[in-house]
Amino acid sequence: TEEALLACGLQGSLRAQSNTGDGLAESLLAREGSQASILFPRALGGRDEPVARLLEAGLSVVLHEAYSSRALSADDPRLEELWKRLAAGELDGVVFFAPSQVDAFCAMRPAATSLLSRLELIAAIGPTTAAALRAQGLPVHVIATRPTTEDLTNKILQAFS
Repeated sequence: TEEALLACGLQGSLRAQSNTGDGLAESLLAREGSQASILFPRALGGRDEPVARLLEAGLSVVLHEAYSSRALSADDPRLEELWKRLAAGELDGVVFFAPSQVDAFCAMRPAATSLLSRLELIAAIGPTTAAALRAQGLPVHVIATRPTTEDLTNKILQAFS
């Protein structure tokens, strides 16, 4: 996020205690007074917990749904190779970076969850994504300690070594 801000010519003035929406809410509360007004751009249907935390603390939150993620249909030709490889048992693991990815993938086909459950490794970028996997009845073998690609990659390498 910091890099994206810099690319737009903006300098962030606050960094989250942890790289999550909840961590950012906590950092804002530690810094801002209860009279602060916060613009909160997010994905359509994004998580409500950070927004609720700010509102409960008395901050004024201007919620703006700035973008949306749209899942492909299960029969999209771009997914054909994936379904074949999953069904043939040619993949060892899967990595999820957001609860919305878990939900979209599992909703694509009735057999999606069954195919994933056969994998040696299911990895999640953080606890919220891990919870979404468990809600789908899937095991979680790896959860990043810090929600970064580097940490998740290191955890996956450790799991396979």
